[in-house]
Amino acid sequence: MKVSQLIICFWAVIAMASCNNSDKRAAGWRDFYKDSVFIQIPGKNVHEILELRVSIPLGDGNRRLMRTRYMSGDTLCLGVPCGADVRVSENIYEYMTWITRDDNEKLKTGTDHEIRLCLPDSSYIVVRKEHPEHCWLQKINGPVIGVGEAPKR
Repeated sequence: MKVSQLIICFWAVIAMASCNNSDKRAAGWRDFYKDSVFIQIPGKNVHEILELRVSIPLGDGNRRLMRTRYMSGDTLCLGVPCGADVRVSENIYEYMTWITRDDNEKLKTGTDHEIRLCLPDSSYIVVRKEHPEHCWLQKINGPVIGVGEAPKR
């Protein structure tokens, strides 16, 4: 009985520690973008964005969310739980969540994609392995310290 209680207590502490780290990450991004302009685009969700052919892959909102991505094991995660944390609309956040989920599927289902570090933005991106290496796109072997963390002001 005591062993099972000890195990449950151990897992609860681990879960709270990981949530606390996630909360700190999001709080850092909220603080970093608190004085930034709020970015929004037309459309209620990802499907409307795609139907309206809104060009956001190069937009500031997408870039803000890309910078929050971090690696957890061999999976990409967004460092904020909602778009408001980086001052972007929820449809842009939903779009980036969809892109991140798609990138993770590419990594799981085949061996022809890999994660690389995009140096100008310090963000992770998924590309085909045969994509040529450039000075701004670096191959990585694991998580890079500082990527996905809010910069200090």
